[in-house]
Amino acid sequence: MAKRVHVVAAVIRGRDQRVLIAKRPDHVHMGGLWEFPGGKVEQGEAPLEALKRELKEEVGLAVVSAQPLIQITHDYPDKQVYLDVWEVIEFTGVARGVEGQQIEWVHAADLAAYEFPAANQPIVTSTLLPSTCLITGHANAADVYLSAIEAALDRGHRLFILRPSCPDIDLVTVISALKNMAHFDAAQWQWHIDWGTAAPANFITLVSEHKNFGVHFSARKLEHNLEPFQDSLLSASCHDQSELAAAQQQGMDFVLLSPVSATKHYSNAELLGWVGFSALVKRINIPVFALGGVTLDDVHNARLAGGQGVACVRAWWPS
Repeated sequence: MAKRVHVVAAVIRGRDQRVLIAKRPDHVHMGGLWEFPGGKVEQGEAPLEALKRELKEEVGLAVVSAQPLIQITHDYPDKQVYLDVWEVIEFTGVARGVEGQQIEWVHAADLAAYEFPAANQPIVTSTLLPSTCLITGHANAADVYLSAIEAALDRGHRLFILRPSCPDIDLVTVISALKNMAHFDAAQWQWHIDWGTAAPANFITLVSEHKNFGVHFSARKLEHNLEPFQDSLLSASCHDQSELAAAQQQGMDFVLLSPVSATKHYSNAELLGWVGFSALVKRINIPVFALGGVTLDDVHNARLAGGQGVACVRAWWPS
């Protein structure tokens, strides 16, 4: 097999949060498709230095600061690539197609309308996801359950996994309450598949009614029939390499991987740690959130380990 080509790419957001993409020239590999700016890492060159060089040469921007976002390996029929993707936090300059290529600033939600090379698809998903994923815990009353969610929305969180963890609340009630909350449309709501047991008659219909509704699967339910949810964002909880492989094979858009740090549910021998987390993340080409004993302050650690960010219950849920 030919040597895998190491390529850096950048997700660059402007002040209005639009994302910069560029169109590949017709005469090059995957010509005519859109991509995230970047290029090949030269021998002996550090990835971040390569990113800075490529963005200056390609779109005229100077990188001030950047952080890892996602790493992807992909085999095309004629080329094997390793995509080392960074999120540019700060830059200077005005973007332009230095090499004559077409560029556009695009709202993240509109990226799906553009045709990208297959290796870029996980980057599109990662661009749409925030760095924190909040999972609902147990609540004894509906007002506690809903108030916790609303408070987190007000604090700026935009990705939730909703579990049926309150005895006196049902699916219709939760959806009705969410729709009345500020920022409802800006958030992504992942409904745990256990809602399908709690409300089997309504679950599929209600989930399909909103474009920002998705479904979350536990590892033991990865063999669930996904056809009714094929147009929804799908996620899963995983604990080892085999579950990660199954999640990717089943077409999950992102996963949670645990346990990273100390938690009452796992022994020390079962903990991944950041080193173990990083090793497993490298084996999958979809965004991965770190779960288990992490806090909202661990986003940086998760990014350095190759993850999308962190997923939490106790770090945000009222005790």
